[in-house]
Amino acid sequence: MYLPPKLLVVFAATAMLSFATPTYNFSGPTTPTGVPCMASDPTCVIGSASLYAIYGAQLTQNTATTWTLSIETNYPATITGNVIPTAQWGVDLQFYSISDFLINWNGNDYGIVLSQHIKAGNTVDSYVGGDLYQAPNTSPDLIVSGTNNVVLSPGVLPSSPRPNQPVWLAPGGTQLGTGTVTVANTGSGTPAAYTITDQFSAPANFLSTGSFTIDASSWVCANGVIVGTGTVGGTGGQTPEPGTFLLSLPALLLLFLGRRALRAA
Repeated sequence: MYLPPKLLVVFAATAMLSFATPTYNFSGPTTPTGVPCMASDPTCVIGSASLYAIYGAQLTQNTATTWTLSIETNYPATITGNVIPTAQWGVDLQFYSISDFLINWNGNDYGIVLSQHIKAGNTVDSYVGGDLYQAPNTSPDLIVSGTNNVVLSPGVLPSSPRPNQPVWLAPGGTQLGTGTVTVANTGSGTPAAYTITDQFSAPANFLSTGSFTIDASSWVCANGVIVGTGTVGGTGGQTPEPGTFLLSLPALLLLFLGRRALRAA
């Protein structure tokens, strides 16, 4: 059967429009404020959930090279506008910036940086908020919150509730994409104080096969954590909408054959 060029164009356009983009959903802590919990439990918030709870995150691929990250979270400092400020740690009274959204995929670590890395009031690397970076592939790729290669001041107690939890990408990573962070004073359907959104670019093959894991904290003390796994084209946090092109293809073929039959009559 011969398909004229115009019909091939229609099929191609329908295919591009009907295949929905995947969204990977990850849930955060659900333990109510004031309920005792163990630091080893990633679903618990130790102390004030109003400061440290992180309720959810969604990672959506919009096109082959553009993505959207949204995080519903609380934060121990007031956010006004779209720049996420540092927050003061009550132990050493120094100021620290927010955690990265960390991804491990194909044996490599990646970080979606939400704000410039500031430790005890000082900028520690050249990362830019909103951008996507691949870790330097040296030891360590990730900086943890409390014990070795600490973000919070070393030797100051009490330490992070989860001192071995990674919170930042280590300095020296490679920039893979650029992005823009915006902040809304709403939880987007959750009790969170803020929804942080990052529209960023990435290489066309980013998260294209297999599974990946994510790790995100409400702040660098790692109190209030999301961990999870997404599987490309499968389960594990992904909620892709089914494509409709295969459903629409028979109708298009019937339309084409019907027009041919009318011309022949």
